[in-house]
Amino acid sequence: MRTQRATATLQLPRNGRKVALGSVLAVLCMLAAACGGAAAGTSSPGSGTSSADKAGLAQAKAIVAAAAQRPTKLPITQAIGKPVPKGKTVAFISCGSPECAQEGALIRQGTNALGWTLQVINTDASPQSENAAFAQVVREKLDVVLFSAIDRSTFSQYIPQLKANGTFVAGAYVTYNAGDGVGYTNETPPDISPVGHLQAAWVTSESGGTGNAVFINIPAYAILADMQSGFDSGLSAMCPKCTTHTLEVPNAAVGVNVPSLVVSYLRAHPQTKYVVASADSLVVGLPAALQAAGLTGIHVIGQAATGTNLQYIHDGQEGASVALDYYYDLWALIDAAARHFAGVPQVPFVLPHLWLLTRQNAPVTNNIFPVIATSQQQYEKLWGVS
Repeated sequence: MRTQRATATLQLPRNGRKVALGSVLAVLCMLAAACGGAAAGTSSPGSGTSSADKAGLAQAKAIVAAAAQRPTKLPITQAIGKPVPKGKTVAFISCGSPECAQEGALIRQGTNALGWTLQVINTDASPQSENAAFAQVVREKLDVVLFSAIDRSTFSQYIPQLKANGTFVAGAYVTYNAGDGVGYTNETPPDISPVGHLQAAWVTSESGGTGNAVFINIPAYAILADMQSGFDSGLSAMCPKCTTHTLEVPNAAVGVNVPSLVVSYLRAHPQTKYVVASADSLVVGLPAALQAAGLTGIHVIGQAATGTNLQYIHDGQEGASVALDYYYDLWALIDAAARHFAGVPQVPFVLPHLWLLTRQNAPVTNNIFPVIATSQQQYEKLWGVS
């Protein structure tokens, strides 16, 4: 399997709207070969189908079939077992996009259940505005600050003051672990590579073990490199005849002209028929751009589907997407804060089962939806407030 890197030439500043990042759920570790990167033999095109090719394709199909099943239970099962104090003040630092606004509403459901007060502090996703948001948390001496996809360097100067104020700090979709002033993190790099592995299984399965793919990445978000590593290693193991390239786009191009960049790439590489998006917002507008360019037979898979992507899936314009479980990930931040104030040990983040959305099982909604349908009820039971 050959891996090459093609970088978009468009240079734009990296201060555009933050992409809701991908979560990340584990791919069936019961299939040891799937999670361990099973060795695959090499075979050149035209040499026939090797036993390794057949085994990789069978493995890919098994992973895809299993991921089509929607999970029903939270991986967190340990009840707090002690009263959670009421009246805590919480800030959620939001990126200001429509998706992030929905994240704030989702978190409010959880804080309301605990009798806590939430304020959402909107930012424009720039380090400057995020830094100002943390400064506000310090000034107001809030009990909890929650956030997603904010680099530690953005608020590190405030950690001593946050500690002094007794503020519990928790973040999702970050590249660093808890510790030294950060009480809890989830969806760190080891958690995100399985998403790429599942995307590789889908490409292998859909192409019959012969697909050429391009992975669209946003270098501004370092954690997405781990998703691509999962994709590259998965494709190498399961599909030795497949090839993959990389198209890197700046954050500021998201929602602006990514579809035209993808179309330009596909025109220059006519053998590439599989588009793999590190975030589904990258391919919003792509079906129309492909149609306008007269490009056919292009198969698309992403992760963290927006309402638009869900409609694409049902219309047959996007093949699949790995669901991002906002409820599990973001309510895990609230759960961590609740355990902190109840005085019980933290529960390590546990990767749940990946859910692959297809035309057969994808919901139709413009809103964030729980992958585990009864997430709220299950969390409230753990907190003793149901």
